[in-house]
Amino acid sequence: MIEGTIGGLDATQHLVGKSIIAFGEDGNSAEVRTYLISQHIRESAPTEVKHYFIGAEYVDRVVRTPEGWKFAYRRLDRMWKQGDRAVIARG
Repeated sequence: MIEGTIGGLDATQHLVGKSIIAFGEDGNSAEVRTYLISQHIRESAPTEVKHYFIGAEYVDRVVRTPEGWKFAYRRLDRMWKQGDRAVIARG
């Protein structure tokens, strides 16, 4: 999924902030919230605007396994955007 979104970009940068972790009552699961800003540039984008920036929050559920902590679920909640989403369009 990610390669299909960012493949072919001229530049991309993801700045990830501090995570806030809330453990479940059993201590073997947790909800993790992490803010991020991602910036994408594609000079060949089919629009006049050649950038797409977003501010968002990852909302993850993680579980403890014998091999360590693993992601069970991830959601990306976009909070703001600037530019044209066509910059990251497939194709």
